[in-house]
Amino acid sequence: MKKFFAIFAVAAMLFACEEPVPETTLSLDNEADATFNLSTEAVEKVVAFSTNAAWTAAADAEWITVTPAEGVAGTAIELTIDVKANDTFDNRTGKVTITAGEKVAEVVVNQVQTDEVNVGELEVLHIGSKGGEVELPVNHNIEYT
Repeated sequence: MKKFFAIFAVAAMLFACEEPVPETTLSLDNEADATFNLSTEAVEKVVAFSTNAAWTAAADAEWITVTPAEGVAGTAIELTIDVKANDTFDNRTGKVTITAGEKVAEVVVNQVQTDEVNVGELEVLHIGSKGGEVELPVNHNIEYT
């Protein structure tokens, strides 16, 4: 019986010495980096984050590039987000998702449109010497006068 208790005591000590697996953590170092509101120009932003696990990062829009795309645990990890110039006539929104284990951090990128006011397709206009009215087709995505 002593032998049984001795084996049981050794087994209990072995199990008691195992360290619990820590919960995965992931956080942006600066919460203000969770959203970028950008002009139409191309820009490079650096976001720092910390995690205790291996991580990946990916953008959901073709006009956003993220480097590096993966890494190991650490603090003040720097992620570079390159945003191409917006030469379209629409505002656009994209997202960078950082994943470490089950944890997810997102960086939202909003970029404004290129402003446009132009006169549409025109043919030759003939206006007599006494004047007259002419209608011009105008394409726009901003207010104009």
